[in-house]
Amino acid sequence: MPERNSKSIKHFIAYVEQIEELNNETKNIILDALTMDMYNRLDPENLSNINTEIPTYFFNIVLSNEQLRISEINFEINSWVQFSASEEQSEFRAQVYNDIVFEDNFNLLYIKDIKPFSLEGKQKKIFSMEIFDEAEKNDLFDFINDIEANMVIAYNVGQGNCNGICDETGMPLIYFDFGGGVFQNTKTYPGNYENPIAINFCFTTSPLVILSHWDWDHMASATKIKHAAIKECIWIAPKQEIGITHFKFAMELNKKGNLFIWPNHLLTLRTRNFHIQKLHTSDPKDKNNNGLSMIVRTRSIYNEYFVLLPGDANYSLLDLKEYEYLHGLVATHHGASSHNCLDTIPKASLLHTIAYSYGKNNTHKHPKRLSILEHKKSGWRNKKSTQNGHIALGTDHIIKTIPCGGHHCSLLPKQ
Repeated sequence: MPERNSKSIKHFIAYVEQIEELNNETKNIILDALTMDMYNRLDPENLSNINTEIPTYFFNIVLSNEQLRISEINFEINSWVQFSASEEQSEFRAQVYNDIVFEDNFNLLYIKDIKPFSLEGKQKKIFSMEIFDEAEKNDLFDFINDIEANMVIAYNVGQGNCNGICDETGMPLIYFDFGGGVFQNTKTYPGNYENPIAINFCFTTSPLVILSHWDWDHMASATKIKHAAIKECIWIAPKQEIGITHFKFAMELNKKGNLFIWPNHLLTLRTRNFHIQKLHTSDPKDKNNNGLSMIVRTRSIYNEYFVLLPGDANYSLLDLKEYEYLHGLVATHHGASSHNCLDTIPKASLLHTIAYSYGKNNTHKHPKRLSILEHKKSGWRNKKSTQNGHIALGTDHIIKTIPCGGHHCSLLPKQ
């Protein structure tokens, strides 16, 4: 972090990670930043020498509408800005954190001369993920073809998303997302005051990770030291416009040979038990709707079930024509109701469960009442919330213990 007793001005490039409307008068803006000097050193032609430990900073700013008007910047999520920062007081004050965990340890800096910034040349290639080769379809198929799914478990990770695709014992074979509460919602991550029971994941099978999209609440658990084993697993992820700290994480996986980028032209991939779709919209900055969704066919003792894992995607973008009814659903976007995400909600079967994955007292106020009501109209009445514990979907089998090969985990579903 910049030294507290330094009055020197530092120049930054930053990715607009998050914009949250706090009320009608103010917005909370989170910037994922690194110094201009470090930014200029990034070289896509020499990937092996890119230091994944380069210092990055998260600037947390609350601005009034009047301050936004004065700044003459129309902040847009997933866009870029440049600015200078120092301890010399100005109107734009920022709490500065070392990483995505927002706790009490931060520096206070003041921002000046903030203005839009356009990526060009080598840096544009980096942050559009063009530097990474796309995976082969056959490799992706081979990763999942032999996996037998018996249930899906939506885990309590606070204000985020993490779903396990499991065998008959509840042991995860695939993680669809590996997220949790971050930034202002750090308080909701397991082990924090809004969610005091810690979580221990299972890595017994070296589970595959399928990432719906590059948002931290869908991948934050991978940054925890206690869960570091997940970086030794294969990750399948979409190619999207990403920020600085996302890039560092992607580079770390890539150097291990564990990052497989979903080809943009591959719209769907099917096996006996899985149907993965790559979504596309006209706006490349809309990560929610340009990522991956998944339908899991689970086979339990007596029946087969279909469980939809949409990430944060709008239902209307999913190809669900062949599924007259679904048996399990993790509600899109943690129970959000904005940006038409609730259009064309899939129908629930008579035997069904919908899981809302969110954290207690989260800043977004998820799940929204409208989301719950609209899902009910489509038959989703058996509602469960991850804040009350892990939720089993697509199964009629009750499990009492998870045999983790002698390794301790806390993934037993409570609901």
